[in-house]
Amino acid sequence: MIIISTDYDSDAQILEEVATELAQAAGTQLTAHLDSTTPSDAANVQHALNPHDKKAVCFFVHGQMSPPALVAQDQQPGVDSSKLHLLANRLVCAFSCYSVNILDDAVRHHGATVLGYNGKLMIPRRKRYRSLFRDCLLAGPQALLSPQSSTAATAQLETGNKYRRVVQQLLGGNIADQAIAVLAFDWNANHLDLHGNQSCTL
Repeated sequence: MIIISTDYDSDAQILEEVATELAQAAGTQLTAHLDSTTPSDAANVQHALNPHDKKAVCFFVHGQMSPPALVAQDQQPGVDSSKLHLLANRLVCAFSCYSVNILDDAVRHHGATVLGYNGKLMIPRRKRYRSLFRDCLLAGPQALLSPQSSTAATAQLETGNKYRRVVQQLLGGNIADQAIAVLAFDWNANHLDLHGNQSCTL
């Protein structure tokens, strides 16, 4: 597994914290973690995605639609329409806004399988919600890393179920909890999507 993360703004820093935890949990299944200190700039990202190597990759980065790209540490496109071949026949977990939209052609034309978000990924910034958010993002990769070698479909299910359990927990709280339940966790559950081979494993 290759993990790619950035930290150039506050939302990216939250994602990088989750990426670091996943890197620690992956153990010997981790091939590389390109983070803000590596650095995970566009050239290094593209170099790490050797087209002859089909290891799974997890992105914890910003996604943008104009132009469509997953953004690297130097705020340049790490993966855009000209680099989708680097994801050929890979399992990709992309914790990024619009990741399913950005990588759609990687699925359709290059055989990638993408677990990500159809639209925005809502990141709760208040510290009290970060551990809940982290647990949601980690649910899918943890399923994939399990000894049972779960499928992409199972990873999607585990992630969606985790979001929904958090929603139910927060709906029993105060007004702020209820708002974040709907605006972040329920939103993310409803925009989580899987395109490609649902039986794909690490």
